Amino acid sequence: MPDHGFSDCSTSMTGSVTLVAANGDELSGSIETGSYVCEDVFGTRYVSHLEVKVTGGTGRFLAATGMYAVDGVSVDADFPTTPGEFSDTGSHAGTISY
Repeated sequence: MPDHGFSDCSTSMTGSVTLVAANGDELSGSIETGSYVCEDVFGTRYVSHLEVKVTGGTGRFLAATGMYAVDGVSVDADFPTTPGEFSDTGSHAGTISY
């Protein structure tokens, strides 16, 4: 976990992830051990690392398997203050089979 000005790291992240392709096909996964989010000392920025196990999906991703990781930085206005849905647009790195 990063320690350069960031504190209040939570390693108890749980949940699911759904990525939606341009044609509407969905790739589903679960957030795995090793995922974290850390708040900076001012409470205005967050760094996060998600490790996601692919569990299937719809359309071309129906039998998908694999793992991928997502790293990001969010400003306070982008980060949810209560548990629930969080949507983001960006690039993800990893390998899946489908």
